[in-house]
Amino acid sequence: MAELDYVQKTTNSDCTATSAATANVVITGNAINLDGATIVVIEYYCVTWTNLDSATVINSLELYDALDGGTAVDIGRVFDCRSIATLALNGSILAAHRRVPVAGSHVFSIRGWVGSASTFSLAADVGGVGFRMPMFVRVTDADS
Repeated sequence: MAELDYVQKTTNSDCTATSAATANVVITGNAINLDGATIVVIEYYCVTWTNLDSATVINSLELYDALDGGTAVDIGRVFDCRSIATLALNGSILAAHRRVPVAGSHVFSIRGWVGSASTFSLAADVGGVGFRMPMFVRVTDADS
């Protein structure tokens, strides 16, 4: 698969928004031009997520697309997990979505939110011995 875009981030993101409509931007890709016929795969990776709230909370990530410089639109949820009250849950995320976007310039982003007041944290660092790997968003051409 040919890589059309790749952006990595080496700092943590905290999501405190309580709806998909107001989700916090976690990472944003670069603008890429698509022809309306190319099948792409949009991937997001994060080595560790946590939510240490004392209540049971839903933690969600949405895939957004800004077409031709316009307002980003929520395409749909790519991650949804319940953190259980008083348990220090965490884990890695590798989310992928395959689609044929309409022709134009696209900027894909991952945005996070929680089901009630708390903090959904996504961790990243520079990689290497003793350090977490960077989070990333990548777009590939599924046909090549």
